[in-house]
Amino acid sequence: MTASYMVVDEEPIILLFVRDRDRNRRLMKVRGFRPYFYVKTEDVKYLYSGGRILRFEDGDYWSVHGEKLTKVVCRIPQDVKVLREFLHKRGVLTYESDIKFVLRFLIDKDIYCGVDEHLRPVEIDVPARVLMFDIENATEKRPSLEDEILCIGFYDSYTDEIVILIQECGELPAFNRLTDKKLRIEVVEDERELLERFIDEVATRKPDIIAGYNIVGYDLPNLVARCRKLKVDYRRLSPLRAVKKRDETWRILGVEVFDFFPAILELYAREFRRYSLDEMVRELLGIEEKVEIGNFKRMWSIRPELVIQRNIYHVEKMVLLEEKIGIIEFYENIRKLVGARLQDIYPHRKASFCEMLILRKTRDLVKLRAKLEYEESTYTGAIVLEPKVGLWRNVAVIDFSALYPSIMRAYNISFETYNPKGRLRIDEENAFVDSPRGIIPQLLDRLIELRAEYKKKRKEARDPIEYMKWDAKQKAVKYITNSLYGYFGFPASRLYSPKIAECITSAGLSIFF
Repeated sequence: MTASYMVVDEEPIILLFVRDRDRNRRLMKVRGFRPYFYVKTEDVKYLYSGGRILRFEDGDYWSVHGEKLTKVVCRIPQDVKVLREFLHKRGVLTYESDIKFVLRFLIDKDIYCGVDEHLRPVEIDVPARVLMFDIENATEKRPSLEDEILCIGFYDSYTDEIVILIQECGELPAFNRLTDKKLRIEVVEDERELLERFIDEVATRKPDIIAGYNIVGYDLPNLVARCRKLKVDYRRLSPLRAVKKRDETWRILGVEVFDFFPAILELYAREFRRYSLDEMVRELLGIEEKVEIGNFKRMWSIRPELVIQRNIYHVEKMVLLEEKIGIIEFYENIRKLVGARLQDIYPHRKASFCEMLILRKTRDLVKLRAKLEYEESTYTGAIVLEPKVGLWRNVAVIDFSALYPSIMRAYNISFETYNPKGRLRIDEENAFVDSPRGIIPQLLDRLIELRAEYKKKRKEARDPIEYMKWDAKQKAVKYITNSLYGYFGFPASRLYSPKIAECITSAGLSIFF
């Protein structure tokens, strides 16, 4: 499932793209949900009803610190941003004014990964339809958006086939393969027809996710640039006819864009010297086959089969990465656990999925203030000891399972439980109350319980496919669990608190020293 919205006649309409149990994809439109945020009741005087504001609502709304809040309901999402900036410039705090409109809807309706025909949240374990693609350009020296596209290869996870679209280049030989997937090669007359055919395929297949290796930095910008030059309507890649670059990435409304490259950088940071597709497949899967080409334009004129072979290899390598390691599946599991869109939790967005968990947990309890700009503060973190050169015997290794999450649970560490007079003491200055159970420890309790459940199901699995399914799920839970600690030490987080972050690391150090 993915979601977006549009505004028609000053009314926001939520757009949910869902698949039913028969794997059919459909669009559900939801009207009547309006954007909103909160301010302290005493600060309502800075606002007036009318224009951007539809109404004020008084209810059981409170901040973490016990301040009475008033709900401000607006016309359209843009109004919330304008009013937030207006108030912040005047030193007036706002609460939950920076939550994306679509995420606000998913949180309020308790939707995680699917809905039924009555918009009630349901868990539907239907795999996303993934279309992985790769292009080859007529590059001579350095890649350019002016380079002609010679061929486009793609894989469809629902049909389990690879299709290679190529410009006319003469008789073709048999190609070497890395997989046993069905391969179909389709020859077209020129580049314009090549682009048209590819976009036709995407529009017909209706994928949930369009993926590739460095597609944000290379394939998508090249594809769009060549479509613009040849007057091909690339907007048909989107069921909403909206394709645009935003925040250093590409958005295809109604479809998630997934780039393996930043995902691998995040999951395997500092493990390898190079992170090209060929290198990653060699390092992670032990596959050496590759085709190296310097001048693609010249090679196409003399041995086009090598360019095509490279295209086939690249598509197959992405398929193998996903089948053997499950990178998209990993992030999809996180998405379903926190109830967000793929674009909201990847890449390098640990704070975002931590925040979704926290906002869902606090929805009926307290309202959290909007993010503020902080100067990053230093605090005492973990100690990394330099190894001493030499040969050592009788070495003992101590590995604490989930050290920081365990500390947070044991000391009831949460943003609302910090109290220097509390019973659970970290040191002479810092402590936490022992009751009630903190919001963050409650989340950790549930995550650890869930991981144990998944590991049990993995152990009981009757075949390798079922084993991999539960293993992927428990890994996603582990990743989320270990990320919650870092949320307090991240300056852009809603609950940034170097003091609390240092309490966690200090408690960890006290165990060892």
